[in-house]
Amino acid sequence: MTHATEMLAARSERAARFESYSSLPVLLLKANMPGEAKNDALSSFLLNLFSGYITQLLPIKHSSFHASADGDYILYAVNGDPGDMKRIAVFLETHHALGAYVDIDCFASGRITRSTLGFSPRRCWVCHDDARVCARTGRHRLAQLLEKRRGDIERYTSSALAREAVQALRKEVFMYPSFALVSPKDTGRHADMNLSHFLSAFEVLAPFFSAYADASLHVLRKIGRRGEAALQRDVAVNTHKGANYIFGLMLPFYKRALLRGHAFNDMLEAIMQTARGYMRSDFDTSGEPSTRGERLYRKEGVKGIRGEAAEGFPSIFSWYPHRASKLKKLVAIAARAEDTTLHGRSYSLQAIRRSLREAEEDSGTLDAVQADLKRQGVSPGGAADLLAVTFFLESTDHLFKGGRP
Repeated sequence: MTHATEMLAARSERAARFESYSSLPVLLLKANMPGEAKNDALSSFLLNLFSGYITQLLPIKHSSFHASADGDYILYAVNGDPGDMKRIAVFLETHHALGAYVDIDCFASGRITRSTLGFSPRRCWVCHDDARVCARTGRHRLAQLLEKRRGDIERYTSSALAREAVQALRKEVFMYPSFALVSPKDTGRHADMNLSHFLSAFEVLAPFFSAYADASLHVLRKIGRRGEAALQRDVAVNTHKGANYIFGLMLPFYKRALLRGHAFNDMLEAIMQTARGYMRSDFDTSGEPSTRGERLYRKEGVKGIRGEAAEGFPSIFSWYPHRASKLKKLVAIAARAEDTTLHGRSYSLQAIRRSLREAEEDSGTLDAVQADLKRQGVSPGGAADLLAVTFFLESTDHLFKGGRP
């Protein structure tokens, strides 16, 4: 079968599927890919990204994914007004940073066009003239279109992942109750930091998170050290040393996996391998320990957040995903993690973990355990950083090939 014949057959199959798909209005989502090859990893990413928006914005009755030589697509039966459906589609195509790279078509007794509702034609990616004119005249080279598409998607993904990481940290600090952690209500057991320090830290970290997402492996630690120094200089207290390490390590692998079509577990394995290398370097026993984490490892074998990353975040993935309150998620993590902020204090870490396990199994005891640990001044800062990772995952892991882990 020639390429042209294959395309015609795929389009005929898609048209036939419309006829039998649903008695409800139907929406079609497809990546906008120039050239003969209609499916690539970026197209898959775009489908996952915009599918998330569509399922949040529209009352979807049911949906189905279809592989096609003319470009994979998703069909949605929408239990709503066809005009409203098209208006939302046009809004996404026009105002989202990557809206130009998807087609969101609507059908209800025929196709609902932009002109039907008084919208202007779609704009060209490159010159922003009428896209139909550019396509008909071949004004732009295929290589130019593909380069523009890839560049825009990469830039968007870096900034979007950075925003989601900051938002995850914001969710963590604004939760209450939260043991003796800093919150909008009080400073917990911390006399040296408050909510203003955390808000300042978010401003400091945001550009570094974008830089991590773009970084190649050989410069990643150098950028991470600059981020840590910026926190110390501009915030003056250690609010997010662990979070800076976690997201600095995670974001470049996350972005790479999303845009190359890798599965979530492949991404996690790459993080683990890199973290193991970092841990060997950091815990080299030939020199004098320079940080509390290094001293704890030398004295007690405690690996902390480095070990958590090197082992694939077991304190998260032993239960994730699981519907629970934010506090219960924090309890689940704190009961499992080797949190260096809890080691070497005056209380019994073993007793704390036992109480947390009890609270996890019997939610009726949660308030009592919470009050008891707060009286002891327990502030699981490392677990809080890992809780932020779960918030980040909940917002982004649907973008992966194969879906959530």
